[in-house]
Amino acid sequence: MVTRYGRTRAEAERRLRAALRDRDGSVDEGRTADSPLATVAAEWLAEIDDSDLATGTERLYRFALNNYVLPGVGRLRLREITVPAVDRLLTAVRPRCLGLVATGDAPRSCATHLMHSASRNSL
Repeated sequence: MVTRYGRTRAEAERRLRAALRDRDGSVDEGRTADSPLATVAAEWLAEIDDSDLATGTERLYRFALNNYVLPGVGRLRLREITVPAVDRLLTAVRPRCLGLVATGDAPRSCATHLMHSASRNSL
């Protein structure tokens, strides 16, 4: 249980929110909510490589991750990845993907699977 006190109720709530936000959310590999998305992405690619996905799908996810997702949001910490941040990324890369039938939806799909992987690992 996390408790914080303040001179006023509002101050106590601010301190509590800050403490909850800054709580150590580490998992086995030492990742926390302050880890960069690129760290989780490398682990996700290893999961993809070990999966039974088709080779073409693996290549497509790797391409989308390296060319669209990481350049756009790879430096953000996991706690900074929000729906608006991902929406901005997808809006920015969409014009570059429209002419590519195979990759048109790949950045969105890649980001979705990557975030699912992060949440499965308690981040």
